[in-house]
Amino acid sequence: MLLSLGIFGTLSVKERVDDILQQQLRLAETTAGHVQYVLQDALENLNEVGLTLASGQYTDSELKGMVHDLYLQTPFSGGILLLDESGRLVLSEPSRPNLPPDMTGYSHIREAIATRRPVVSGYYRLEPTGEPLVSVAMPWARGGRLGGMVVGNIDLTSPSFQSAIQLPTLGSSGEYADLVDSRGVIIASTKRERVLQESKQGEEFAALIARQETERRIVEGAASSGAEIVAFFPLSRFVFLVPWGVAVRQLESEALVPAQTLQRQFYLVGISILVVGLIFTWGLARSIVRPVVQLTDSARKIAAGRFNDPVPVPGEGELGELARNFDIMRQQLRASLERIQQWNWELEQTVRERTRELEEAHAMEGELLHRVITAQEDERRRIARELHDETSQALTALVVSLDTASMTVNLDEKLKSRLAFMKSVTVGLLDSVRQMIYDLRPALLDDLGLVPALKWYAEQRLKPLGVRVRVESSGSDQRLPPQVETSLFRVVQEAITNIAKHAEAENVVLSIECGTSEVAVDVEDDGKGFDPLEVAKPSEKGQGLGLLGMKERVSLLNGKFSIDSRPGGGTAIKVRVPVTGGTDPG
Repeated sequence: MLLSLGIFGTLSVKERVDDILQQQLRLAETTAGHVQYVLQDALENLNEVGLTLASGQYTDSELKGMVHDLYLQTPFSGGILLLDESGRLVLSEPSRPNLPPDMTGYSHIREAIATRRPVVSGYYRLEPTGEPLVSVAMPWARGGRLGGMVVGNIDLTSPSFQSAIQLPTLGSSGEYADLVDSRGVIIASTKRERVLQESKQGEEFAALIARQETERRIVEGAASSGAEIVAFFPLSRFVFLVPWGVAVRQLESEALVPAQTLQRQFYLVGISILVVGLIFTWGLARSIVRPVVQLTDSARKIAAGRFNDPVPVPGEGELGELARNFDIMRQQLRASLERIQQWNWELEQTVRERTRELEEAHAMEGELLHRVITAQEDERRRIARELHDETSQALTALVVSLDTASMTVNLDEKLKSRLAFMKSVTVGLLDSVRQMIYDLRPALLDDLGLVPALKWYAEQRLKPLGVRVRVESSGSDQRLPPQVETSLFRVVQEAITNIAKHAEAENVVLSIECGTSEVAVDVEDDGKGFDPLEVAKPSEKGQGLGLLGMKERVSLLNGKFSIDSRPGGGTAIKVRVPVTGGTDPG
């Protein structure tokens, strides 16, 4: 009992310490999320200036005003720089004539030029002023080529940056939070005097940022302050290419007070139980040791499977009654064991039979589902062909007839107006029929393949709604098997339809990567998102049937389907399908 209590007490104290460490890590994660939000907002402001530069639709005064507003309304207290495609200075806000004309001497500028992606720097000093800065470099492109960069500089000594990121105000004097860069330099802190100092675990934090790992542990501190609890969360788990992290620290003497109190309580309870247990054990040992030894020996025989040896009865009293009941239990166990063995044999036979039936039913279900989907696609193709060959041509002929009739000279204006209205209605109906044909079976899928069909459908469906669409494709140019192309097109079609109906997104990224053995398709949006658990089961109103159909199509191809979404956080759909062979598009 004492050993169990000691183990339980140790585990309870350890669990309490782990809870405290986990709380610190959640605080670091929350802080990192807020810093991410500030940086994301700053990136969007820089991107708006880049989009304006890419469009070329601005005057010099408008550009200067936009850059001036960006400097005043964002955390870029160190100024805004406009660079050309080679990294040379074009404009600075506020104006700084002493800045070098070539900014490629800074590594984050060179990296942004090379990768054409946003780059967030670590701590550095600007020459020749020596200002301590961190910078965000946002490239912009025109006509598929790098046009230049918009660079936002953050002055680390400026109170505006420290207040903008809003590191948490912690409760105790021994608890504080630091924002560190990839070299372990503190670029923001709840203790302002720590800014621009190198963190005590700078090298460890730099390694954690590089490996995208979190950390929570107790570290040794100075002799005057004692050990500290440190929780670290890298910012790059939230924002792409942000080599920063948040460290939350607290003195161990303050954080572990509840755990230490719990430990002392366990010690007191353990000592009390030990004293009582020794007295109680001494009394019992004098009266029941021998009968208990006999019963123990009988129990050992039963545990070894020797059910035929009777249990000796040591006399009357409670132990004698216990021995008699124990012998009855032995007999019942022997009978039960024989029945269980018989039942096990019968159960094994039943399980084998049911397993075989389930395997056959599963195979038949998959085959039936495949035939249903194939028949559905054939019916879509037939209906689309009939709409194109009959309905569409008939409507086109009707439009031509209405045009011819409206050009008759002797018609009065009222009749001509009526004919014009009928023509507009017919043209709208013709457009609707054509859209229906494209939704049923776009000709691009059969003629040019998966990637052109998906790109055309995404732009045709989302751009009229004001949604920005970016399609990225890479890999082999070979055509995929028709079944794979059709299934992937239907999956992405359903995803795009859901975005158009429900997501309220502003940006959509469609990525298709065709490898030699696998096709990867990702659809991401920045819409309002949803809870996947709420739509996991289809409802009577049809909710969730689209997602279920997407999963079934992917499962028929032996692929993998996943959804990552949360309310207010956008949606990401990932599809991975193996490919056994393709066809040359030529």
